[in-house]
Amino acid sequence: MIRENQQLLNQFNVFTDAVAAFLAMLVSYWLRFSLFRGIKGLPFNYYVWLGVVAAALTLVVFAVAGLYESFRTVRFHVEAGRVAVLELLVTLIIMETFIAKMRRLKGIRKMILIEEAWKAIASANMASYIKYLYKTVRKFYGEAVVVTQEVDDIIASPIVKESIINNSDCKILLDQRKYMNKFDQIQALLGLTDKEKGQILSINQANDPSRLYKEVWIGLGGTQSAVYATEVSAEEYLAYTTEETEKMEMYALAEKLGGDIEAAIRQLAERRRNKK
Repeated sequence: MIRENQQLLNQFNVFTDAVAAFLAMLVSYWLRFSLFRGIKGLPFNYYVWLGVVAAALTLVVFAVAGLYESFRTVRFHVEAGRVAVLELLVTLIIMETFIAKMRRLKGIRKMILIEEAWKAIASANMASYIKYLYKTVRKFYGEAVVVTQEVDDIIASPIVKESIINNSDCKILLDQRKYMNKFDQIQALLGLTDKEKGQILSINQANDPSRLYKEVWIGLGGTQSAVYATEVSAEEYLAYTTEETEKMEMYALAEKLGGDIEAAIRQLAERRRNKK
C-alpha cells in the first residue's frame, strides 16, 4: 500500500512539474503582452510550443537527477546534492544550445550573455567549460559577456578570475563609489593601473546638472581606457526606464491612447522637451 501511494505521489509530481513548466510560458506571454502591453513580435502558438518543449526538458532533467525517486530511500543530503547538480546541468544545457547554434550560423554576429548566474558558474567543474566557451566563441564570429551587480561576486571567486577575467579583453565598469574601501582588491583582480583606477573612481563625480546622463568606464585590453557619458533621447529613456513612477505615468497615458505605448512615449517625451 505504501509503495503504491509513493508511486502515485511520484506520478503526481511528474504531472505537476510538466504543467508548471508549460503554464510558465503562457503566463510569461500574458505578463509581457497583456499586463505590460508589450509589442507582440512572436505569435501565441510559438509560446505554446515553447511550453511543450520546456515541460519535456524539465521532466527529462529532473528524471536524470533522480528527483522522482522515493524520498524514503534517499537521504536529505543526497537529495540536496542532486538539486545542486540539477542547477549546474540546466546551465550547461543552455550554454550547449548556444554553442550548437553558434557553429551552425555562419557569418552572423552571435553573443551569449550570462547575467547574475555566478552560483551556477563559479565552481571547479564549470571553470574549464567557461574557458572553452570564451576561446571557442571568438572563432565563430561571436562573443561571451558576463554581468554582475555585486562586486563581491568577482572578488570572492578565483575561478571567475581564471576562467572569465583573464579571457576578457573588454571591461566595462559603472559607478564604483560604494566600493571605494575595497577597490584595491578590485584593482588587483582586474589588473588595473593607477590611472585606470582614478578614471573609474571619477565616474559621475562632476556631471552637468542640466543634462540627463550617466558615466561609464570602458577599458580595452589594457591599451586604451576612458570615461564616457551615456546620454539617450527622451524617447529612449522612457522606453527603458525602471523608475516605477515614470512607468506608471507612461502606462496610464498608453491606456488612454488605446494601449499604444509608442504614442504614449512620444507624447511624454515631447512634454519633457517643452518643459525645458
